[in-house]
Amino acid sequence: MPTRDRIAHSSVPSTLEAIGDGWTLSLLSALLSGPRRFEELAAGLGIPRSTLSTRLRHLVSHGLVEARAYRERPTRHAYALSAAGASLLPVLALADAFDVTHAGADPSLWHGDAAGHAVRAVAVCATCGEVVHARDMTASYPDDLADESATDADGAPTRGRATRARSTRKPLWRAREVLEDAWAAKVVAALFMGEQRFTGLVEATQAAPNIVSERLQRLTDAQLVRGGPAYQLSPRGLALYPLVVALIAYGDARRGHPSLALTHRCGAALRLRLRCASCGEGVLSSSVSFAMQVPPCTTPTRT
Repeated sequence: MPTRDRIAHSSVPSTLEAIGDGWTLSLLSALLSGPRRFEELAAGLGIPRSTLSTRLRHLVSHGLVEARAYRERPTRHAYALSAAGASLLPVLALADAFDVTHAGADPSLWHGDAAGHAVRAVAVCATCGEVVHARDMTASYPDDLADESATDADGAPTRGRATRARSTRKPLWRAREVLEDAWAAKVVAALFMGEQRFTGLVEATQAAPNIVSERLQRLTDAQLVRGGPAYQLSPRGLALYPLVVALIAYGDARRGHPSLALTHRCGAALRLRLRCASCGEGVLSSSVSFAMQVPPCTTPTRT
């Protein structure tokens, strides 16, 4: 099956439609600590108010965030993760871990509160407990995948993102920057699926050649991709593999059917489990907080 069809009929487009904008992952991470009001998010994240308003509406419309009224006149809301938003924890934790390990970022996720220790999430095979690496995996695709229509988690056709994916022309050093640029994320996904030639990447992503060329340059500048004519992920780029798997697993779970079957070298179908490399404990949404400049909202909210 062509890589174009594997991407188009997978959960990648619909998931990127939900989270593939700047600030989105930071917003979702900030809500891991509990409900927060608009002013708290604006001050704690340093996000422009107009951008924050737009992103919150988007996340609410995709069912990842809930707006809970805590005052009626005038109406004021606190924002909290929905169950679907909380299930993005593997994506958030693995992105944070990549940025700390490979991009020199400060950790933003903590076990307990900021007085605890930073979460260093690693993805392991739930069957054998070994850390997941791309070299240890084999992939297969459902026989009926080509007959499915590309839909989002609610069954609606996925929408194009060409008008919303805007480039800053800076190297994509951080995993969050890759995921929040839908075209860059699709290029990385296509590379993981085996595409190497420029024309193949254009066909796989369904992006204009100039968009693919520019994203490849930014990924190369960030040392995630090695240059053409045959493009390949560098060792640093291959470290994104567990994050991409978590992204697809999240989308498949929301859609209710798989778009990719992965088998670990232990012989078992891959099920990701997160483990903190600092303490060895499992990483659960109930045990993770986000380090921000302001404390969590303490105002009671309506459920």
